[in-house]
Amino acid sequence: MNVRVLAGGDGIATARARVWLACALMAGLASSSAASRPALTKSSVSRQNVQRTIAGAVKYLYSAANKDGIWDDPSPPGNYGLSPLAKGYYVYSWGGKTALVLHALATAGEYDDPRFAKALAWLMKQKLVSTYSVSCRLQLLHQLPEGMRNPDVLKRDADLLVRGARQWEDRLVWNYVPAPAVGEPRVGDFSNVNYAVLGLWAAGDEGYHVPDRIWQGLERLYVHEQHDDGGWSYFFSADQGLSDQKATAGGMTAAGLASLYLIADRLYARRGAMESFRSGKAYQAIESGMDWMAKRFNASTNPGREGYYDTYYFYNCERVGAAAGLKYFGKHDWFREISVSLLNKRGRRGAIVYGKRPFDAPEIVHTAFALQFLAKGSAPIIVNKLQHSGDWNNHIRELAALSDWMARQTERPANWQVVSLQGDPEDLTDSRILYIAGGRPLKLTADERAKLKRFVELGGLLVFHPDSTAPGFLDSVRKLLRELWPHFVPKDVDLSTHPLGKIYLPMTNDQARLEELTSPTRVLAFILHGFPANAWEQRLYDKGKPMFVLGANLHYFANDRAPFAKLPGKLRYFAQGFRDDPPKTDRKVKLARIKYSDYPHLWNPEPAAMEHFARQLAARANTTCEIEVVAPEELARSGAKVAHLAGVGAYDFPAEQWDAIDAWLRAGGTLIVDQAGGPRPDPAGTFDSAFRELLAKRYGAEALESMSAADPLLRGIGKVSLRRARGVRHGKMWPRLEAVYIDGRAVIIYSRYDLTCGLLGAPNPLAVGADAEGAYTILSHLLGRLTAKPAPTTRPASEPK
Repeated sequence: MNVRVLAGGDGIATARARVWLACALMAGLASSSAASRPALTKSSVSRQNVQRTIAGAVKYLYSAANKDGIWDDPSPPGNYGLSPLAKGYYVYSWGGKTALVLHALATAGEYDDPRFAKALAWLMKQKLVSTYSVSCRLQLLHQLPEGMRNPDVLKRDADLLVRGARQWEDRLVWNYVPAPAVGEPRVGDFSNVNYAVLGLWAAGDEGYHVPDRIWQGLERLYVHEQHDDGGWSYFFSADQGLSDQKATAGGMTAAGLASLYLIADRLYARRGAMESFRSGKAYQAIESGMDWMAKRFNASTNPGREGYYDTYYFYNCERVGAAAGLKYFGKHDWFREISVSLLNKRGRRGAIVYGKRPFDAPEIVHTAFALQFLAKGSAPIIVNKLQHSGDWNNHIRELAALSDWMARQTERPANWQVVSLQGDPEDLTDSRILYIAGGRPLKLTADERAKLKRFVELGGLLVFHPDSTAPGFLDSVRKLLRELWPHFVPKDVDLSTHPLGKIYLPMTNDQARLEELTSPTRVLAFILHGFPANAWEQRLYDKGKPMFVLGANLHYFANDRAPFAKLPGKLRYFAQGFRDDPPKTDRKVKLARIKYSDYPHLWNPEPAAMEHFARQLAARANTTCEIEVVAPEELARSGAKVAHLAGVGAYDFPAEQWDAIDAWLRAGGTLIVDQAGGPRPDPAGTFDSAFRELLAKRYGAEALESMSAADPLLRGIGKVSLRRARGVRHGKMWPRLEAVYIDGRAVIIYSRYDLTCGLLGAPNPLAVGADAEGAYTILSHLLGRLTAKPAPTTRPASEPK
């Protein structure tokens, strides 16, 4: 496609040529039809499918570069002094396609590829002149790692956009070229304006000063030009363009909403004036626009402009979702539903094949926008924010700012979300952190309180923040924690010794004050004091840096420094195993859990751990594990041949309890025991020390001995994965198990290293022992060997008795 707009009237060809994106103004490559494959559905969209599509899109974009390694003609198109009508609108997008593609590739983490570096070096040398091109380049610069940014180019492009703002009554607008041009008949359009906002916001976040008049003029423009139905169109109301481009359209409405959030960042959030924003017309415009999105959302095409620039609409949907932290537009899971559409449009070469209409964007552009949508939208969710019945949203933009900062530090996209307690607690597990803020007393129903407790039991972390001067929230949080966990009391965190103080960047006690609520095995909740939300929302990157470090440390603590590729997100729940129905199996085994105390956290420190193990065993080993909780006195009549006992602190088993266990052992039972949480810094007074003393009294001082790798029970197990055990942070080793043998049979198998926390599958910086895979491997192997027929119950004859 090579279209030139000639001087003359505003006919159909001319109007169609005024497309929304710089890169869409360039000639496209021939389309490649999608390979024949079964259509995906919402339920079949997985992280693996999305990552495969991202990889294919990256490969295609590199292959679509010309011989110079870029996606534009290598030379500028010529004299920029001519009128756009005489010269043709397309020349003013020059350089934009390369900037857009590089931005998409950067979003996918392609910084280190030599092809990326070559194209970037070319782009940084070019004198770009169009609103689209310089805005794309500014966004790219903002996305790049610090050492790759070019501050001179950033200032030059931002200056051009600021100078190019056109006054229209009390509003500011942009056209294709950010400067008045001879013979220009139009004021501008919302596509150019949207890109100017994106470019200026990126420059501002890099420290460039954008005058307030720019943001104020933009705010007035969006408020004034919003349609009665809550949406925006491509043309302004004063434009004489075609009526179909003055109708509300999804792409422009999503772009308008994203732009208003960015404007709010600059005019209000950075000044701590979000209350003023809430009472203004721009906030009302956002609410009306969100209502339009909820009612008119379409996951297959651009509503209001069906079949035109669909991927641009999808891209802006992601921008709105990220800005507002929305998991849904109305009842629509927007990311999953749009992903279905994109994944079903994959071509054989990896391109996202969209658009067949004249003047639609070329294949390269559609693929670039699709890549940005998938790479950003599928990024890990750093934190979920709870929408509760109180003043939960005193700070509208604090987590957006924190997520942006985290993305900059990690050089990977990061998201946040607003969630509620209307669904199942498993639905909250697309992030390890549930952030609960407010000023007034927190009021939750009994059902909502139970869901919070279940979320923590699944492996989540609650983070409470009294984020206003209103009284009552902190007291209500303390009351809630007493109700949920009556045996524990919040205590101050000493950052000089706590892992939170150094898990990512070092922090001191004079920089932040926190309280923690801990069980014997892990942290259940933190309470943040002070004003971190203020620092986040105002983006006080320098003055408030400790608060950003605090947010990052909370993230790394909750996820035990897991890499981004392994974090939960929109397509990955950390409690996915609890969401799925267990499969039917061909084999059954029984496992007894010994309840030896009325204090639940002694014998049941992780209530969901065994449930998680049983679900894994069904899914991975075709075996149903029937778990029964029994008192020691009930072991004999339970019918179980294998039992598990967890301990966390020193416990003196009453004689009658251990007599019952001993009788069951001598009758053929086998007891698997672990010190939940693993060894403590001070071994005195621990479960390990007390349990060893018990075994020495009952079975002799030398009864507990290390199990050999040649033991029939361990044969075939190999090395297992451990965390922070035996001097290594992560690694694979032979399981360090000990056993008590009676008549050559292992009747007690003991691990002083943690198995219980590992069986839950949750990252835990406080646990020392097997990780999720290691714990499953050990217990499933032992359970399988002990319930086999015949069971390998004797140790090698060469071993001493």
